[in-house]
Amino acid sequence: MPASAMNWLEGAQHPTGGVAAASTPATPPQRGENKVSGISSAHLNNKVGPVMRQGELAVAVAEAAEVDNPGKKILVEDKVAYLRIQADDEMIIHRQTIEEMLGRPFNMNELEVELSSFAGRIDTHVDHVRFYYTKHL
Repeated sequence: MPASAMNWLEGAQHPTGGVAAASTPATPPQRGENKVSGISSAHLNNKVGPVMRQGELAVAVAEAAEVDNPGKKILVEDKVAYLRIQADDEMIIHRQTIEEMLGRPFNMNELEVELSSFAGRIDTHVDHVRFYYTKHL
């Protein structure tokens, strides 16, 4: 795996053509444990980011997230029909970086078409999009 902060989970198509290795399945929390995972407890963490329909743009956005957020751990979950791209607290993705990943001009409106959902709040601009939380757990 390259020296990268991004974790591609099982089945995620990496832009270099490889497929990510299987991730270790989560163990259920034991009595008294306060383990945060899964959709039912998603509100108990500070993860933010887009949920993109699977495809070329989703992979480009995941790569752009890594480039535009240096030092942050970017988690990419492959859910077959979509990619969930997450980071803690804040994620900024620039249009120019997406263009570089796609190898073609890109209009931020295209992002909205492929954006199935997102975690956190969203602030969109002509040249970037920001996912964030105003309050932190």
